[in-house]
Amino acid sequence: MASALQGSCTLEENGPIGSRMWTSQRFGPDSSRGNWDETISAHTMHEWRVDRPMLPGSAGISRFRSVFDARVVAFSGEGGVRCLHDRSAARRTARRDLSIIYTAIGSGELEIGDRSVELSPGMFTITDSAQPMVLDLPSHFRQLYFIFPRDRVLSVFPFAEEFVGVPFDRSHGLLSFFIDHLSSVELHLDTFDDAAANTILNVTLDLLAMTLSSLDADRMITPRERQLTRLKSYIEAKLQDSDLDIATIAAENGINIRYLHKIFAGTGVSVSNWIRKRRLEMCRRDLDAPALARRSVTEIALRWGFNDMSHFSKAFRREFSLGPREYRYRSRQ
Repeated sequence: MASALQGSCTLEENGPIGSRMWTSQRFGPDSSRGNWDETISAHTMHEWRVDRPMLPGSAGISRFRSVFDARVVAFSGEGGVRCLHDRSAARRTARRDLSIIYTAIGSGELEIGDRSVELSPGMFTITDSAQPMVLDLPSHFRQLYFIFPRDRVLSVFPFAEEFVGVPFDRSHGLLSFFIDHLSSVELHLDTFDDAAANTILNVTLDLLAMTLSSLDADRMITPRERQLTRLKSYIEAKLQDSDLDIATIAAENGINIRYLHKIFAGTGVSVSNWIRKRRLEMCRRDLDAPALARRSVTEIALRWGFNDMSHFSKAFRREFSLGPREYRYRSRQ
């Protein structure tokens, strides 16, 4: 894949995002279809096939920036492109991701699963790499893809998958604010180092959760979903309490332990594992934060309810493939 990731672009070609931290590929009229397939698949980390390349004589640009386990991809061109992520490719997905697709310029259509989304400037939707997709962009376009591991998104917003393939525009105040944020990220992300960029992407997920949760009043969700949301909010507020346990959570929320387990069973993650994952995620955020650079790993672990440093280090390594000290060191490079 190396050949597909080579090439350079001037700042003018990249638009508002500079080339300093982006890998770019300009597609000219002589580019082969295989070159398109290879590059777009490499940039998005998922298998795509370009069924219809650009219009003759036109060009396109794809560029990306990786920020730890997330990636932002900017894809622009003069139109006439149709990309397929078919059922076979969806089944072969090695890493399941949920992505925010923001349309800055142009219009088109996205088919995902059994839904069809009309794309227009200033709107966004959510996609799931485990579902087949067809992306049709008939005219001049610029799109931004915010690609996150599914588990990272669900740890912040457990109902994110309900919104896959739902179009969102500026029809609601918070939606307009979130869309402005996406546009701002496109303009400024390249000016930050990885630690700051990761903080911005964390904020993006927090804003997504806040924005879409505000729409729940207009949607029919089940009492169990509402109960799960309340339970997770309670747990979030108590993550720093090392004495937090399942019995306390059930008692404080007026339910029995058996029902507590039943509510979480639908998420595919047990109560205990969800608490552990959220605590580890908060430790990771603190290790990333420049403002907490003077705080020791032990202090951060204790702050989020880990009293056994050996257990914490092993759990952190299992979750993020690096020990906490090595993770902090690499995040500062």
